[in-house]
Amino acid sequence: MPNNMQQSTHTLARALAAETLYADALGGRTLGMAVHSLERYALLLKRLGFAEQHTREMVYVHALPSRDAVVEWVRGSMLTWYLNALGPDLFASFFDTYRARLLAALPDDAPLPFTYRRMLLWARLADA
Repeated sequence: MPNNMQQSTHTLARALAAETLYADALGGRTLGMAVHSLERYALLLKRLGFAEQHTREMVYVHALPSRDAVVEWVRGSMLTWYLNALGPDLFASFFDTYRARLLAALPDDAPLPFTYRRMLLWARLADA
């Protein structure tokens, strides 16, 4: 599962979502999904009776052509929740502000190495 909660792509969106204009429309939520720590998932698997498990985080690096490509990447993934929750008109304002803030936070490198974290979980029940 994705685990980019501490990446600027996500922290900037949450901070913007907490601003009054958007917070009211979002009912106080700042992100569409909750991702817990890897340790929490490992303990949950243990409590559910999985005898063997492997939990890890993997960081993938994608060479994107520019900062704008990062914006488009998250527009088609993480930002879809904001679009659905805010509606097209309010999302347009949200997106314009978000885009400006994210572009200012990213280095102007081409290609731009964009990291993407994923949690990978595997577990097996004990043989009966």
